Amino acid sequence: MAHELGTPLNVVFGRAKMITRGQVTGAELVESAQAIVDQAERMTNIIKQLLGFARRRHPSAGKRACVASRIVRSPCCTLWRKSRTSSSRPTTPNQSPSQRSTLGSSSKP
Repeated sequence: MAHELGTPLNVVFGRAKMITRGQVTGAELVESAQAIVDQAERMTNIIKQLLGFARRRHPSAGKRACVASRIVRSPCCTLWRKSRTSSSRPTTPNQSPSQRSTLGSSSKP
């Protein structure tokens, strides 16, 4: 972005400086003035494009509210289900490690 606007600004600055110092006359003066106009139009178009992009991407457009716990819970539940099918001892996602180690073991003598 800095390059897109920085380059035309440098051209405008340089050409305007040459004009005000009297360094260009006649056809060169007209050419420098035209370069300033061209670069001003270029910057105007860039800014219009940015504004158009910003307007299309309104924060609430097409977005749904989400709950962070659902984002975290979904992968955890999937992993829990997979671990249940691959392990002989069933566990639940909220069990502590000590509860998991005793679950599935027989306490009968």
